[in-house]
Amino acid sequence: MNNFYKYESSTDQWSEIAVFPGNARSGATGFSVGGFGYVGLGKSSSFHNDFWKYDPATDSWTQITSFPGEPRYGVVSFVIGGYAYVGTGTAGETGMPSEKMFNDFWRYDPSTDSWTQIASLETPGRAFAFSFASSTKGYVGTGFPGLQSGRDLYDDFWEYDPNTDEWSERKKLISSGEGGIAFYVHGRGYTNIDVSFGGFYYYDADTDEWINSRYFVNIDNSALGLSTSKHGYMLAIESIWSTEQNKSVYQLQLYEFSPLPE
Repeated sequence: MNNFYKYESSTDQWSEIAVFPGNARSGATGFSVGGFGYVGLGKSSSFHNDFWKYDPATDSWTQITSFPGEPRYGVVSFVIGGYAYVGTGTAGETGMPSEKMFNDFWRYDPSTDSWTQIASLETPGRAFAFSFASSTKGYVGTGFPGLQSGRDLYDDFWEYDPNTDEWSERKKLISSGEGGIAFYVHGRGYTNIDVSFGGFYYYDADTDEWINSRYFVNIDNSALGLSTSKHGYMLAIESIWSTEQNKSVYQLQLYEFSPLPE
């Protein structure tokens, strides 16, 4: 499907916006810079490297310069200081010789509509990691290393400094995982580490420690995370029993996260 919807937090209402003009896909990535939304990469019958910009003032999409790395899906992205950073991901057939896992990263400059390759993550490739960013640093953790690698899921956590173009390893997670969601709100980055894990932890950059937030949401399928200046949000696909259809069906459920001060 190519449908997109806008959520208005003040009224708790969803409304449909202009249809996405690119190919329908899964495993895409998205970010927001300068009041515009961006969506790109992903997988359908093939792997994509195209990117699109959404203008909420005109409710319209415009294709921008394509991602210069190899087409892929399962990537991460974050935004620091008006630039977007996109990297990692996978392509090819999982578990087969054609499987590719990526560790490269690229910076997108909206003012010039251009991409610049930056330092790669200092590990072998991964996909379905989580990411978030503070006002000055970007963070990437966990992920799937690919079946061809013979490795377990990642439990590591990395910090990117755009001033030095360097990655530094930080405190590992309490568990390995893939497909976890993450968001940054109230000066903290939160993640549930793995797609099937409902407990949320936050990272304290001052002490380089992961702390149990005591917040828990039961998730039985995939989800995505996003945030505003005041709240974090998790949009989850949940399985419910339909008495009318006499079977389990899937629905989207939005959770609003408002962390209390310590």
